[in-house]
Amino acid sequence: MPAVIGAVFAIALYGAGCYYAFIYVLGPAWPFVTVGASGIGILLVIVVLTGVLLGFEGSAAPTVTPSDLRKRLPSVRSNFERDSAWPSYLFAQSRADLGAALGRTVRALVLMWAWMTEFVRDKPAVLVLWPVLLLPLLGAIAMTAGATVGCIAVYGLLGIVLTLAWLGWLLVVGVLRGVDLGIRVLRGAKATCHHSGCNYRNRLPAYRCGCGQTHRDIRAGRLGAFVRRCECGALLPTTVLQAAAGLVAACQKCDRPLRAGAAVLTDVLVPVFGPASAGKTRLVRAGMVALVRQLTAAGGSLHPVGPESEDTLGDATTMVESGAQTAKTEADRPPAGITLLLTVARCKALLHLFDAAGEFFSSREQNSELPFLDDAQGLVFVLDPFSVPAVADDLTGALRSRLEAAQPARMHPERSYLVTAQSLRDQGLKLKSKPLAVAVVKADLLLGLPPAAGLHREAASREVEIWLRDKGLDNLLDGAARDFGLVRYFLVSSLNAATDADGWASPISPAQPLLWLLGRSGVSVAPDKLVAAS
Repeated sequence: MPAVIGAVFAIALYGAGCYYAFIYVLGPAWPFVTVGASGIGILLVIVVLTGVLLGFEGSAAPTVTPSDLRKRLPSVRSNFERDSAWPSYLFAQSRADLGAALGRTVRALVLMWAWMTEFVRDKPAVLVLWPVLLLPLLGAIAMTAGATVGCIAVYGLLGIVLTLAWLGWLLVVGVLRGVDLGIRVLRGAKATCHHSGCNYRNRLPAYRCGCGQTHRDIRAGRLGAFVRRCECGALLPTTVLQAAAGLVAACQKCDRPLRAGAAVLTDVLVPVFGPASAGKTRLVRAGMVALVRQLTAAGGSLHPVGPESEDTLGDATTMVESGAQTAKTEADRPPAGITLLLTVARCKALLHLFDAAGEFFSSREQNSELPFLDDAQGLVFVLDPFSVPAVADDLTGALRSRLEAAQPARMHPERSYLVTAQSLRDQGLKLKSKPLAVAVVKADLLLGLPPAAGLHREAASREVEIWLRDKGLDNLLDGAARDFGLVRYFLVSSLNAATDADGWASPISPAQPLLWLLGRSGVSVAPDKLVAAS
């Protein structure tokens, strides 16, 4: 009986203790514990986030490296991987920082609950004091709730800020890209690869950092709006206009270096085509020398770009001044481009001349090896009048030697033209948007001969066309008029530069077809002084 009484007394005493704990401890303390723990939860969110963002030791999130970037960001629509550069904070590191901060906050709360659970599990006797234990339990719940509310508020606010930042970034990037591209389109700028066997052409070249790393898309984007940081740490511009001033441009196809000014200066590509021995190389060489004199007379200049072009112009000058014969163009590989920097008034332009051996125009299969034909501003078709049967047939007897001296092309000009035109059409090229200059060469040998009746040194385009029709080339001329948007005919002599004492190109100068095509591309060289065929 005493034991029962003692047990009842102990229970009553325990109940009284619990009651007084509720009334005098839990009752007054729970509001303070709830508010304080909630505040601690919110403070936990802020402190952890601040530590991560400021990079405190042990708190900083792992740095997103250029190699990590390729895994995190969407793949680019290109044959190449994303450029190796440090990403913009908005598109990589911000996610890593926010994710790390949120993860550390959740981990802290999980550890708190795990510790409380283990404490009760390891020391179950403390459950006797359950009324008192309600305070830390209430505090843990309040802290968790405060941290949850804090995460929703803080990360929600950061989400809004980042969204606004992304929208601002999109606007800035759009403006930068639009202005950069717009200026270059207005200039008619492109990047032309002059290397033999490539000749790739587009508006966006690759650029090499000083460390040797090639950046395939230098434009503003996820790797930076105003500047980007290469993997080596060097800061690079994010517009082609700026990049061209300090970086080496490279071809997107063959990866070889491009000419200075590629993709930022007006870019005029002029292929010269025609059968073997028609006089293409002579026309190009003499035309370059005549252009140098024409530009000098107009107060401008024309300089070769690159050692290969320098050598070619030097050889051309020697050839014209000495009257030497022209060496035959090699037919074992596609030609490299001759690049000339043309400066007149406030205009600068790169002129690329491509002179392929006549063998490349003998079949459509050979034509396919000349990619520069696809994206030219205009073309020059070299027509050897001595290869026209009606002309050759008139040079008999004593005049036969004149025909032999002219070394006429072996292929009929109509066949050469039709093969090339058909190849271009097969490739889907819109010839109607391009001008064609038909250069009737060897005027120095032709004028004065019986077949040249009706021609003279100042023959206009219409006069040359009529003469060609009289010689039976209606199919060629009709095809050219049908294929191209505009056709102009020139009677030229490539024996020399055919310029006057002041350097201006004469009507039969080999520069005339080139000057006309330059003018059609927006590069006019003293038009009031030109005597162009009309």
